[in-house]
Amino acid sequence: MRIVIRADASISIGTGHIMRCLTLSEQLIARQYEVIFICRDHQGNMIDFIRNKGYQVFVLKKSDLTENQEDGYLSWLGAEWDTDAQQTIEYLNQIKGIDWVIVDHYAIDWRWEERVLSYRRPTQLMVIDDLANRRHTCHILLDQNLSLNSTRYRQLLPDSTTTYLGPTYALLRDEFIHTHKKVGARNGTIKNITVFYGGTDLTGETLKVVRALSELPLDQIGIRVIVGPNNPRRLKIKEICRLLSNYKIEDYVSNMAELMLQTDLFIGAGGSTTWERCMLGVPSITTVIADNQKEITEAVEHYGATWNLGECSKVDETTIIQAVRYAVTHPLEVYKMSMRCLDVIGDYQGPSVIIDRMASLKKGDDINV
Repeated sequence: MRIVIRADASISIGTGHIMRCLTLSEQLIARQYEVIFICRDHQGNMIDFIRNKGYQVFVLKKSDLTENQEDGYLSWLGAEWDTDAQQTIEYLNQIKGIDWVIVDHYAIDWRWEERVLSYRRPTQLMVIDDLANRRHTCHILLDQNLSLNSTRYRQLLPDSTTTYLGPTYALLRDEFIHTHKKVGARNGTIKNITVFYGGTDLTGETLKVVRALSELPLDQIGIRVIVGPNNPRRLKIKEICRLLSNYKIEDYVSNMAELMLQTDLFIGAGGSTTWERCMLGVPSITTVIADNQKEITEAVEHYGATWNLGECSKVDETTIIQAVRYAVTHPLEVYKMSMRCLDVIGDYQGPSVIIDRMASLKKGDDINV
C-alpha cells in the first residue's frame, strides 16, 4: 500500500500530531508499505525532522494568515480549508497509486475530507482525532484517548465508518510496547522524578515545576528535567538546574521508555505522553496546558491513574509543592496509581489491528454518508 499523511506541527500546534503519525508510519513501513507526508511550512514545523527519518515530504507553502484566537483550531491550518484541500489534491495528483490518505489535524473536517475523496477516488481516508467536536467523512477513525462518553462520535460519522476508540489502540512506539513487558510492581517509594512538558511548553510549566521542586527537601531524589528545543525559557531552566547537584537537565532523549521505566513520579502535561506513562505504569502529576487535554486528563483522573492539578493558568508553585510533598510521603497511594495506569491500558492492541483493517478494506469502497 501507498499511504499519504496530512499533518502539521508548529509553535501553536506542538509536535504531538507529527510524532504519533511517525509512530504509525513506522508500523506501516515495517509491513513494507510506503508513507509520504504533506505538511505546511509553519513556524516550528518538523519537516526536516520527518525527512531525516527517511520520509518524502511535500511542503505546502507558508501562509500569510495570522493566527486568530477567535477561530480556535481553524487558524492552525494556515489557510482556508478549501485552499488547503486544493493544494493537497495538487500534490496527491503527483503521486501514483495512493491507497489511503491519513489526516491528523484539528482544523480539518468533513468538508475537506469529501473534497479530497471526490478528487482522489478510489483512495480511502482515515482520520486521527480526539476532540469529537466536528463531523468527519472517513472509512476509519482512530481516537486513542480515554473518554467517559462512549457515544460521542455517534452523530459525527457515517454509519459505515470503522472506529477504534480508547488507549488500547494508542499509537505507541515499539520501545514502549517492548518495555511494557518489563514492567514490574512498584512499591510507591519515590527515588527518581522526571519533568517533561513537551517540545515547546509555551505556558512555562517546566520552569514553574523546577522552581517548586527547588523549594522542597529532595536532595536524596534524582530529578531529570527534559527541556524541548523550542522552550522559550530553556536558558533560565538550565541556570536553576545547574545550581542543584541532584538535577540532570537534557534537551532531548532518545530512550524515553527506558527513562520512564526508571521513573517513580512523572510531572508533565496531559497530552500523548499520558498513554506512554500508563503503558509503563508510571505515576504522574499532570497539568492541563491545552483545551484538548482537559477531557482526557479528567478521564484518567477519574480512573485514579493521575493526579490532575487542573488548567495551567490556575496552577502555581504552591500547588505543585503540595502535590509533590503528598506523593513523596504517601507511597501506598503512588503504588495504587501505578496499578491503575496499567488497568487503563488494559489488553493493548496498538495500531496493528488498524493496519490490518486498512489492508482488508477493498480499495474504492464508498462511504455511506
